[in-house]
Amino acid sequence: MGFLDKILMAGYWGSPDKTRDGQQKSDGLLGEDAGGTGRFLSQDRDLQSDLAAQLLLAQMYRSRGSGPAGHSGFGGQMSQYDFSQISHSNHGGDPAVFQRAMKFVGKWEGGLANDPDDRGGRTMAGVTQGTYNAWRRQKGLPQQDVASSTPQERQQLYYENYYVASGAHRMSEPWALAMFDTAVNMGVGRAKELYAQSGGNMERFFELRERKYRQFAGVGNQGKFLNGWLNRLNDLERTVMMG
Repeated sequence: MGFLDKILMAGYWGSPDKTRDGQQKSDGLLGEDAGGTGRFLSQDRDLQSDLAAQLLLAQMYRSRGSGPAGHSGFGGQMSQYDFSQISHSNHGGDPAVFQRAMKFVGKWEGGLANDPDDRGGRTMAGVTQGTYNAWRRQKGLPQQDVASSTPQERQQLYYENYYVASGAHRMSEPWALAMFDTAVNMGVGRAKELYAQSGGNMERFFELRERKYRQFAGVGNQGKFLNGWLNRLNDLERTVMMG
């Protein structure tokens, strides 16, 4: 029996009754980029080059007091966690590591949602319609509503499109979780970019992820999702340190 077969037999998706409101939102501005199509990339570049946005971001970063306690921030208190001992070694392809990572992601992704402010559009358990369409097309399967996707399909999609694509399957368990969740929530390309920028330092990795969230929140009406994004990041930090 192969690794993926073992994963699918274990079959964990998470709590279907979780809501995808402002406290647990994972998409918003992240939209289809978190589904692998990079829809936000051009806006990301525009934001970086826009002077007014830069001034807004500088004001936001001047004080860390507006965010939840525990994050390292930019000019505020340092993280309450010591990430210096986090290993980078390969977890050996243990299916249980993926299952634990799926449990964390499933807790935050919820069920069916179609928030008009969510740029990912119609979404089921964190899988957007566009991502689901592309995945089924690759498998030679007909298109269908993402609401009709099965837990097994979604789990296989998450494993192939995010866990393996981000390189999480080659990392230690703490890094596997951090990379996988970031890839799901922000896109595989962005997760790899943040990892490269962090130099393999997990505290810095979380700082960069938070900074990106705050950057997103400065665009349009996406600030409504910021508390949910930061709550998820806080939960990820705690989970990593609990091992």
